[in-house]
Amino acid sequence: MNFPRRLRGRTGISFGDRVRVDSHGWIEAIHCYGAQRFRPRIAIARDVAIGRHVTITAVNDISIGEGCLLSEGVYISDHFHDVMTAGTSPLVERPLVERGAVHIGPRCFIGFRACVLPGVTLGEGCVVGAQAVVTRSFPAGSVLAGSPARLLRTLSMEPLRGHQNP
Repeated sequence: MNFPRRLRGRTGISFGDRVRVDSHGWIEAIHCYGAQRFRPRIAIARDVAIGRHVTITAVNDISIGEGCLLSEGVYISDHFHDVMTAGTSPLVERPLVERGAVHIGPRCFIGFRACVLPGVTLGEGCVVGAQAVVTRSFPAGSVLAGSPARLLRTLSMEPLRGHQNP
């Protein structure tokens, strides 16, 4: 296992066997932010490959199923800064807002620089196109693209002929 450049909140992060994390990644389970306290969990199952410059941050819950492939520059988060409240404080000092867990099913592909935002669940075998912004959940076998991401087609979940799953 290679560790990302920035790994914080290790007690809230679990990695399965044979997980590969390429360089310059940021994986953080945020336990506290200013006066806020959280109980974050990031669970990355076995046989997951995570590309360079990937960011995964959680204050609540993010799970990535086995056999997933996250391309370079992917962003996954279950929260955001409170930018909607008027005020004079710098945005970086405003509270973090939880917006729901993120669950990525087994054997999903998340394309180059795609974003998976809070409250999203992707079913098994989803394919997310490059630079897509996923703002809502999609069922197994969905092929998505765009900003916001939309369904392009649905793949058959039947095993490929001659291909054997481990």
